[in-house]
This record gives sequence, C-alpha cells and structure tokens, in this order.
Amino acid sequence: MLRIMLVDDESLFREALRKTIPWESLGYEICCEAENGIDALEKIHQYKPHVALVDINMPMLDGIELAAEIKENGLNVTVIIITGYEEFAYARQAIEVGVENYLLKPVQEEQLIKVLASVKKKHEIAMEEWKQQVKVHKPLLKEMLLNNLLQGTKVLAAEQWNQLKPSLAIDPDAEAYRVLAVEIADPKEAGWNDEEKRLWAFAAANIARDVLAAECTFDSCQDADRLCAVVAAADARAGWPLDLARLGENIRQSLLKYAKLDVAVGVSRMRVGVGRLPESYREALYALNRLRISGRNGVLVYSDAPVSDEAALRIFPVEQRQQLLMGARMNDSQWVGDLIRSIFGEIRQAHAPVELVVNKCVELVSTCLEFVDGTGNEMKGVFGEDSRLLGNLYERRSIDEWEQRVLRIYSRAMAAVAMQENQSASKTVEKAKDYIDRNLGKYDLKIDEIARHAYIGYGRLCELFKRETGVTINNYMTDARIRQAKRLIDEGCRSVSAVSAQVGYADANYFGKCFKKKYGIAPGNYIDKLLAK
Repeated sequence: MLRIMLVDDESLFREALRKTIPWESLGYEICCEAENGIDALEKIHQYKPHVALVDINMPMLDGIELAAEIKENGLNVTVIIITGYEEFAYARQAIEVGVENYLLKPVQEEQLIKVLASVKKKHEIAMEEWKQQVKVHKPLLKEMLLNNLLQGTKVLAAEQWNQLKPSLAIDPDAEAYRVLAVEIADPKEAGWNDEEKRLWAFAAANIARDVLAAECTFDSCQDADRLCAVVAAADARAGWPLDLARLGENIRQSLLKYAKLDVAVGVSRMRVGVGRLPESYREALYALNRLRISGRNGVLVYSDAPVSDEAALRIFPVEQRQQLLMGARMNDSQWVGDLIRSIFGEIRQAHAPVELVVNKCVELVSTCLEFVDGTGNEMKGVFGEDSRLLGNLYERRSIDEWEQRVLRIYSRAMAAVAMQENQSASKTVEKAKDYIDRNLGKYDLKIDEIARHAYIGYGRLCELFKRETGVTINNYMTDARIRQAKRLIDEGCRSVSAVSAQVGYADANYFGKCFKKKYGIAPGNYIDKLLAK
C-alpha cells in the first residue's frame, strides 16, 4: 500500500476525493490531510506519505512553493498538482519543481485513477530496482552490519538480529571468537595521498583475507584505515585453539613479501556472544595502540599487553566515545569538556595505575584524531608542529596534567575545525547569493545551476545556505526578487508586467501575489499610491 496525503484548503473537495476514488483497490491508503502548505510540510515529516495530491491556490504556502520545498529538502514524495489554473506558466513552474503530473479541476475520476496507477507502477519499478541494488551490494551491507556490531553503534532487537545473523560466516552467539585488527604502519611517512592510502589499505585487506581464508572461518570489514576480522576461535583445519598470534604474523610476512607493507596486528581475547563484540574490538585496538606508542610493528595479543586493571575498557565505553565524537562534530565545547572531566573523575575514583591512565588518554586523543580526520583537515593544519600527540602523553606525570593536556587537544581541534568550516561555508553561501543577485531576471534560475557555479553539490548547498542564512534558497530568491521589484518601482518603473519580467517572473499574476504577500499591497496598487503622492 502506498500512503497518500490530500492537500487542499477546500474541505468539501478533500471529502469528495476520499469518497469517490477507490483508494484501497488502487493500492493506496489516505494517511493524512492538510489545508495549506505549511500544515502539509509538518505532516509529511510525521506521516511520511509516498504521494501528495496538492492544490495550487492555498494560503501561506501554495502548491508550487510546497513542491519546491519538498524537492529542495530531499523529501521523497511524489507530487500531483490539482488546480483550476490553466495557464502554461503554472504548468511550467510545476515541472521545474519536480511535480509528477498536473491535473485541472474539475478532475475526471478516470483521469485521476489513470495517473495514480501510473505513479504506483513507477514506485513498484523503483522498489524492484532498489531490491536488485541490495542484492548486488549485499557484501557491502554485510560489512556495514559487522562494522556497526564492532563499533557498538547499532543495537539490534532480537528479531532483527535473527534475520541478519545468517548473512555472517560465524555465529557470535554460538561460537567462540576473537577479533583481529590489521593496520598499516604510519602511511603519512610514505607520502601517500588520500587515494593512494585507500588503494594500499584495500590491497592489504585483500592479502590479509587470503591468509585468513586459507586457515580459518571469519567475517571481516574495513574500519577507517584498518581491516577488522572476527575469527572463529576453533577451526577444523587449524585445530583447537586457533593460534591467532601465529596467524597475525603470517599476515605480516605475506604483506611484507607481496606488497612491501609493514603492519601492526592487534588480537583480542576469546569471547562468546554478539553483545561482547565491541569489547573484543576495543581490546584489539588497545593492542594496536600499545604497538603504536612503543614505536614498533608486530603482533600483540591483548592478554600480553601491559594492562593492570580489568576495568580498563569499561572506563571509556563505546557510548562515551560516540558522545565525544558527536559533541566535537556539533562544536559543543561545554559538552565535550564536561564529558572528559567526568571520564577523568572515574579514573581518579578507580585509583587507576599509570599504564591505565595512559591507555585512557590514548583512547581519548585517538577519538579526537578520528574527529579531525573525518572533517578532511590535515593534522598539521590543526595542531601545527605538535604532531606527536600520542607520544607526548608519556611526558605528563600527574592525572591533572594528563587531563589538561587532553582538554587542550580537543579545544584546539574543535576551534580549528569550526573556523575552517565557517570560513568555507560562508564563502560558498556568499558566492551562491552573489550569483542569485546577479541573475534575478532569469525566470528559469535553478538551484542546480547555482550549485554548479558555487562548485558544490545540490544537497550540500541547500544545507549550508539554510544554516548560514536561516532561510531556504527558494525563499531567498523569492525575497530578493520582490525586494528588487520594489526598488525598480521606487526608481520609476510603472509597469507591473515589465517589473515582473525584470525580476524573473514569467507570470505577472503570480508575481503580484508574491509582492502582496511580502508588502501587504498589490504592485499595481503600490504604483498607484506612488503616483498619487
């Protein structure tokens, strides 16, 4: 069943549509109704209709403006316009804002049924194409599932997990497993660019998978610049228990031999249960961090790493990591500072030894580096020459000093990223506004054209423009056109049709409506008022 909404300011017309059209037999259900465009936008977010039957002439936000908002905000709603206006200008505007069809009142029942059947067919074709894409991209979806399970970012209900579990090679709830993480030694020293880093990481992952496939059952996924594998602890080919330290060394030697790449391999302890995957993942990363801090590569099993407290991983759970990333991305320094101080408060209460404190600092700073890397900024651009952030943590001698060090790192990173993003966003929006202001006379000026001029994608421009100005691009263009129209009239132009053409309106009547909406008076009456002075 497709969900459909009826949008018309005439309740009798909506009632007639409800009663005369055999919605259910056509495969539709009416999910909601709205009497104006503003009400419709709110209900689209609430009821998520697939299709909207929309009248043009409505108060506050008309049908064309509503369709433009739906398109600009990326709302996946098929719009069918129903109106009494026969003018071609309205039909052209409807096409420009992505309307599916344009029907004239009084609507013929057979015609509407035909249009609804056509829309439903298109939705069915689109759904079938989506299913085919899912089938083609199933390996990628499997990697995404495993990545979410390791990161602890997606908690699945029992029913969801039971449906997805067959896609994995091992069953974490029934088989003992260990997590193995493989990371290329500092790729920056090799002078690789981003594309080269991705290619080398892909090549390393393929070689590592070949080594694993020869000896054990496993599932794997790419996590940033590393390969993560969930390996069955027992395997008929390798015996019980599987020696992952030896397997990790085999991976290292194969990468050195075939790709001339040196890697570090971290291995977790044995676990059972899907809910413990994030814990195993953090153990493997901890082993990698220990190798990184020591300045050497090799294979390190978590149980061989110098961890003196079983609470080591619980002091910085995955939820806190996600909260730190979220706070940093939102540039909420108060939230991030309070969370870091809370973490160090827990460390003090636990009377944690030095090794444990350093471990927590490494995890905190690694999360900050993940935040900076995700923004596309260079580390040197953010931290200057102070690039040995992890190594410098060893130079601190008290918890207070470590805490202040971590706070300063986050503050510096967030300030630098925010400044860069604000400067970039402001320049892009100003470029877009300048292009709009210089092309107000183009009646067919589209957001795609503006985005190309500003060298940015359609959706990203809409997002930045709304964030920087507080209004949508369409609303800004309408406002700029009407303000320009008033200036032209004030400067002596006394023809409504001439003014409307100069500011990009093909239809003088629609221009008049927009002018009156902004200034409370029709343009013709405003001209008469000026002439009467």
